[in-house]
Formats: sequence, structure tokens, C-alpha cells
Amino acid sequence: MTKWTAPLRMGHRPEIDGMRGVAVLAVIVNHFNDKLLPRGYLGVDVFFVISGFVIMASLASRPNSSFGEMFFGFYARRVRRLLPALLLFIVSIAIVICFLVPDPGVTLGIGRRALFGLSNIQLYRDAVQYFSESAKPNPYTHTWSLGVEEQFYFIFPFLLLATGFPHSSARGTRNLAVFISILSLVSLGLFIFLYTKIMRLLTS
Repeated sequence: MTKWTAPLRMGHRPEIDGMRGVAVLAVIVNHFNDKLLPRGYLGVDVFFVISGFVIMASLASRPNSSFGEMFFGFYARRVRRLLPALLLFIVSIAIVICFLVPDPGVTLGIGRRALFGLSNIQLYRDAVQYFSESAKPNPYTHTWSLGVEEQFYFIFPFLLLATGFPHSSARGTRNLAVFISILSLVSLGLFIFLYTKIMRLLTS
């Protein structure tokens, strides 16, 4: 039986914790005073990049006898790490909201979806712009980024399976690099297209 090999070992990386701290600080400053740090929201993007690196290193550092073992082990670790704190946050906020908000239905609905990593989809359907000044206050709105990460967690192991990484180290690494490069170019193209389209609508 061919193993999903693991050539990389990654222990605690204090520099990653430092980058996370800087990213969090940038987002907080941007929330309180966007003129002081106009691009502070890019700290969220930094978090996405760090998460991708950490997850990739974690998967590559664990030998598994099969894709199924890697798949279920990966999700078990994600659930153990994220669910306790997320559940505590959602339930605590829900209790407070039920006492303070006359009609908490919409807010609680976002909270329920946040538990399953779907709050970003609902917020998109509701046309909620997270960084817009006109956005209605909702204590669960910021869980959109966690939703994006959880959806990434769902897709990523299948991406590894499709590219053969780390099942076949050299070929799998090459296939993964090519696939991610293509995906990045497509993403950049869509961003440029949609951004210019929106700007034309706003300035017309």
C-alpha cells in the first residue's frame, strides 16, 4: 500500500504567531479608525494566507496510509480546534441578543449558519457589505471570514487528492503548483473584471 508521505515537519513557529498578531492589530485599528490605517482590513487576507500555509504544512507532515485516513484526520483536528470556542461564542451572544433585541430572528439565523461555516453565504445573499458604513450591526457578521476558511477546509483535501500531493511527492507537488497558479490567475482575472464593472456602474 502506498503511503501519503510526509517529508516536512513543522513545530511551533513563533514568527507565524507574530504575523497573526500584526494582522489582528491592523484589522482592529481599521475598524476603530479607517483613516489611521486605511488598508488595515488586508489583515484578513494575511490570515487566509497564513491558514493556507499552516494547513498545507500540517497535512504534509502527517504520514497516512490512505486518503480516507488523511481526510478524516484533517477534519477531526479542525473540529477539535475550532468548534469549542465557536460554539461558546455563538451561544453566549445568542443568549444576550434574546434579552436585548426585540426581534432577534435575523441575527440568530446568521449565528446558526456561522456554526456550520455558512454565514458568509447568507450575508452575501442579504447584500451585506462587511466594511460598509451602512451595514447593520450584527455580532455575527465577522464570522464571514471563518465561513470562507471552513469552506476552504472542505475543498482542500480533495484538491490534494486530485493533484496527487503528497501521494506522489515530485509529481504531486508540480501538479499542485500548476493548479494553484491557474486558480490564482483566474481569481485575479475575475477580481479585475468585477471591480472595473462595479466602478463603471458607480461612476456612470
